[in-house]
Amino acid sequence: MKTKLIVAALFAQVAALTGAAATADAAERWRYEIDARQNRHLELISEGRVNGMLTWRETRQLRGEQFRISNMKRVALADGRLDWTERQSIRYAQDAANEHIFAERNDGERRRWW
Repeated sequence: MKTKLIVAALFAQVAALTGAAATADAAERWRYEIDARQNRHLELISEGRVNGMLTWRETRQLRGEQFRISNMKRVALADGRLDWTERQSIRYAQDAANEHIFAERNDGERRRWW
Protein backbone atom coordinates (compact mmCIF):
# COMPACT_ATOMS: atom_id res chain seq x y z
CA MET A 1 0.00 0.00 0.00
CA LYS A 2 2.81 2.36 0.91
CA THR A 3 4.60 1.78 -2.38
CA LYS A 4 1.41 2.60 -4.30
CA LEU A 5 1.21 5.96 -2.51
CA ILE A 6 4.86 6.69 -3.20
CA VAL A 7 4.47 5.81 -6.89
CA ALA A 8 1.30 7.92 -7.17
CA ALA A 9 3.04 10.88 -5.50
CA LEU A 10 6.02 10.47 -7.83
CA PHE A 11 3.76 10.45 -10.90
CA ALA A 12 1.95 13.53 -9.63
CA GLN A 13 5.24 15.38 -9.21
CA VAL A 14 6.42 14.36 -12.67
CA ALA A 15 3.10 15.49 -14.19
CA ALA A 16 3.31 18.84 -12.38
CA LEU A 17 6.88 19.43 -13.55
CA THR A 18 6.00 18.48 -17.11
CA GLY A 19 3.03 20.87 -17.09
CA ALA A 20 5.19 23.71 -15.77
CA ALA A 21 7.82 23.03 -18.42
CA ALA A 22 5.17 22.99 -21.15
CA THR A 23 3.84 26.36 -19.98
CA ALA A 24 7.35 27.84 -20.03
CA ASP A 25 7.94 26.40 -23.52
CA ALA A 26 4.70 27.93 -24.79
CA ALA A 27 5.69 31.35 -23.42
CA GLU A 28 9.10 31.10 -25.09
CA ARG A 29 7.48 29.98 -28.33
CA TRP A 30 5.26 33.08 -28.41
CA ARG A 31 8.24 35.30 -27.70
CA TYR A 32 10.11 33.83 -30.67
CA GLU A 33 7.05 34.07 -32.94
CA ILE A 34 6.71 37.75 -32.07
CA ASP A 35 10.40 38.29 -32.82
CA ALA A 36 10.25 36.38 -36.11
CA ARG A 37 7.24 38.34 -37.25
CA GLN A 38 8.83 41.66 -36.34
CA ASN A 39 12.03 40.68 -38.17
CA ARG A 40 9.97 39.84 -41.25
CA HIS A 41 8.26 43.23 -41.07
CA LEU A 42 11.62 44.98 -40.90
CA GLU A 43 12.83 42.96 -43.90
CA LEU A 44 9.76 43.98 -45.89
CA ILE A 45 10.32 47.62 -45.01
CA SER A 46 13.99 47.44 -46.01
CA GLU A 47 13.19 45.64 -49.27
CA GLY A 48 10.52 48.23 -50.06
CA ARG A 49 13.01 51.03 -49.48
CA VAL A 50 15.68 49.41 -51.64
CA ASN A 51 13.22 48.59 -54.44
CA GLY A 52 11.83 52.12 -54.41
CA MET A 53 8.35 50.98 -53.35
CA LEU A 54 8.54 53.09 -50.17
CA THR A 55 9.41 56.75 -49.87
CA TRP A 56 11.68 57.86 -47.04
CA ARG A 57 8.69 59.29 -45.17
CA GLU A 58 6.76 56.03 -45.42
CA THR A 59 9.84 54.11 -44.32
CA ARG A 60 10.29 56.38 -41.32
CA GLN A 61 6.65 55.95 -40.30
CA LEU A 62 6.71 52.16 -40.67
CA ARG A 63 9.98 51.83 -38.74
CA GLY A 64 8.53 54.05 -36.01
CA GLU A 65 5.57 51.70 -35.78
CA GLN A 66 7.95 48.74 -35.42
CA PHE A 67 9.84 50.64 -32.71
CA ARG A 68 6.58 51.15 -30.80
CA ILE A 69 5.80 47.44 -31.06
CA SER A 70 9.30 46.72 -29.74
CA ASN A 71 8.59 48.96 -26.78
CA MET A 72 5.28 47.21 -26.17
CA LYS A 73 7.11 43.89 -26.05
CA ARG A 74 9.81 45.26 -23.75
CA VAL A 75 7.22 46.65 -21.32
CA ALA A 76 5.20 43.41 -21.45
CA LEU A 77 8.29 41.34 -20.65
CA ALA A 78 9.45 43.63 -17.84
CA ASP A 79 7.92 41.29 -15.26
CA GLY A 80 9.57 38.27 -16.90
CA ARG A 81 6.46 36.76 -18.44
CA LEU A 82 4.17 37.43 -21.36
CA ASP A 83 0.54 36.80 -20.46
CA TRP A 84 -2.36 36.33 -22.84
CA THR A 85 -3.62 39.93 -22.88
CA GLU A 86 -0.12 41.31 -23.48
CA ARG A 87 0.45 38.80 -26.25
CA GLN A 88 -2.89 39.69 -27.86
CA SER A 89 -2.20 43.42 -27.78
CA ILE A 90 1.20 42.84 -29.41
CA ARG A 91 -0.39 40.53 -31.98
CA TYR A 92 -3.06 43.13 -32.84
CA ALA A 93 -0.39 45.81 -33.20
CA GLN A 94 1.60 43.50 -35.50
CA ASP A 95 -1.53 42.77 -37.56
CA ALA A 96 -2.12 46.50 -38.01
CA ALA A 97 1.56 47.04 -38.88
CA ASN A 98 1.36 44.27 -41.47
CA GLU A 99 -1.64 45.97 -43.09
CA HIS A 100 0.18 49.31 -43.08
CA ILE A 101 3.28 47.80 -44.68
CA PHE A 102 1.18 46.16 -47.40
CA ALA A 103 -0.76 49.36 -48.06
CA GLU A 104 2.32 51.56 -48.26
CA ARG A 105 4.23 49.14 -50.48
CA ASN A 106 1.32 48.90 -52.90
CA ASP A 107 0.03 52.48 -52.95
CA GLY A 108 1.85 53.41 -56.14
CA GLU A 109 4.07 56.07 -54.59
CA ARG A 110 7.67 55.65 -55.66
CA ARG A 111 10.95 57.02 -54.49
CA ARG A 112 11.99 59.83 -56.85
CA TRP A 113 15.70 59.22 -56.77
CA TRP A 114 18.18 56.70 -55.48
